[in-house]
Amino acid sequence: MLEALIHDGAVTRVYRARHRDLGTFHAIKMPRPDHADDPVLRKLLLREAEIGMALRHPHTAATQTVLRLADGRPALVMEWIGSRLAGLLQERPLSLGEVTSVMTSVLSGLEAIHAAGFVHCDLSPLNLLADGDLSRLKIADFGIALKPGCRHDEFDLAFAAPPDFASPEQMAGQPLDERSDLYAAGCLLSLLLSHCDGESDGTEALKALANRLSQQAPQDRPENARAALHLLGGSPKRPFVGA
Repeated sequence: MLEALIHDGAVTRVYRARHRDLGTFHAIKMPRPDHADDPVLRKLLLREAEIGMALRHPHTAATQTVLRLADGRPALVMEWIGSRLAGLLQERPLSLGEVTSVMTSVLSGLEAIHAAGFVHCDLSPLNLLADGDLSRLKIADFGIALKPGCRHDEFDLAFAAPPDFASPEQMAGQPLDERSDLYAAGCLLSLLLSHCDGESDGTEALKALANRLSQQAPQDRPENARAALHLLGGSPKRPFVGA
């Protein structure tokens, strides 16, 4: 049962749904009716479903199944996580500990995504979901994820991702690898620090990490998410990726 329209985008809509018998909540993503016949969008949604169903990690949002609507549109059924980081940043400042928790979650999730053979390509506060506990934050929306070495024009997308978080190589339409996601993580860390409620001994170290992650040249960034986790000071977690 669809209860509320959560996101009304240019080509897709996301609803909060409640299972009529179980009472559980889910997010359902589908093409807008006026894009029902868009073959590129249909292909991207099915790719997103395949990736979301293959990933199983505490810091990635799971796709649970795919439905076919009466008019032929695909609909992705995903786990329901009520809040986006973007909304939280508008509500209150963060402590330095919360900033570290967010980045630990993000880098751990990216490590799992990369181990599964994908570059997320769309990391931003809009695609980071949490229900209060930022240490349990999850990365969502795999609609424009790529295999390393690929570029978006292979999917008829000239450019896709928030410009404030897209790496220089993504902006230029070049082939991408895992370090493109690390650039976005650096931009995210800078944004989080700008919402921090005070300076402390760890602030300068986090600023230095944000600068290292968001270097213009990919070779000047950390090699991978595990290396970035080490620089953050967290304990790299062994990714679990299953079908």
